[in-house]
Amino acid sequence: MKKSAVLIAAFVMASACVFSVYASSENSLNKARVVRDGAEISDVFLKIMPRDEVATGDTIILEYENAEVLSIPSFGSLQGKGSSWSSLVSQLNSDGTKTTLLSLWSKTSDNYIPWNMKKITSSEVEVELFPIPSEYCDVSIGKNGTEPYYYIPLSVKADSKTGTCDITVTIDSNETSVSSGTYLFATMPLEGTSSSDTASSSSSGTSSETETSDEETETTTEGFSDSEASLQAAGEKRIISVQIGSSTVTINGEEYTMDAAPYIQTETNSTLVPLRFVAIALFGENVENADESSIISWDAETKTASITADGDIIEFTAGSSEIRTNGEASETEYSAAAEITDGRMYIPFRALGEALGAEVSWDGETKTASYSID
Repeated sequence: MKKSAVLIAAFVMASACVFSVYASSENSLNKARVVRDGAEISDVFLKIMPRDEVATGDTIILEYENAEVLSIPSFGSLQGKGSSWSSLVSQLNSDGTKTTLLSLWSKTSDNYIPWNMKKITSSEVEVELFPIPSEYCDVSIGKNGTEPYYYIPLSVKADSKTGTCDITVTIDSNETSVSSGTYLFATMPLEGTSSSDTASSSSSGTSSETETSDEETETTTEGFSDSEASLQAAGEKRIISVQIGSSTVTINGEEYTMDAAPYIQTETNSTLVPLRFVAIALFGENVENADESSIISWDAETKTASITADGDIIEFTAGSSEIRTNGEASETEYSAAAEITDGRMYIPFRALGEALGAEVSWDGETKTASYSID
């Protein structure tokens, strides 16, 4: 018998809730946004927190409306810390579910449960779920004391015949303990309206069973297309933009040349930006004399870059996925680590922006990362 439960979405739930004697899973979206037609939407994630056992061989079907499935994300680049799906299945067969999961979780502060995805049609994917015993469901475990969950990217391209539509994903539980449901995660802007106007209307009208979340993703299969104009519309802000492969940084429309260019980190699919130049631009200092700035210091022995501003000290260490703010450590999503390339310190663009209090956005069409700061 198919099991159903209260469905929880991060911003909007587009289907009615179905109740049962227990919650088979708690499903949520990490964000909902406004996109252009044809834009890639690869940084929206579906979080499935199982409340009951997921058995070996269980699969679910994700079906999209008004969106076309892109290439299937690589399992190894998103989770498992380099472990392939086949190697995890082999370990499962050899050591059993519990040993395999505990071994996986010991390598990270996140309690991700692995998954494997394959494309069925241009609008459907099948997701094979790694098994998890009921004793690990609905309990806090691991380094960060969170409950285990699947974190599945909704890697699609907006595809509208009219230019105005809602983009949804429907979970077919496929006789598993995962709850079925339909979720709205993106809208196409109406002609003559701004992205911010449409975003506001798309996240309203939720039912009392719906919870909101301010979770953000780190991984860059980044796909939302918030433009500089929409960021600036929120008020008089400093807008900084950098583009993958380009040594040009744009600050409020003015272009400056860096001696380093952003790139995609292969292991995590995260966008990395040169720390010194971008941080200085965010604080409004003279980017043409970036190496002389006093707000950034470098410890060659520990390979740690420190940003001192507004009374805070923010530290990034090469080879580490930790960010330290006034001595308190936190982990970047998917453990995207800072690294040194061609003598420059690079860090994940979203981690830098959020650490410095900036709004961040990503245009997947132009591969441009933008920051907005007061």
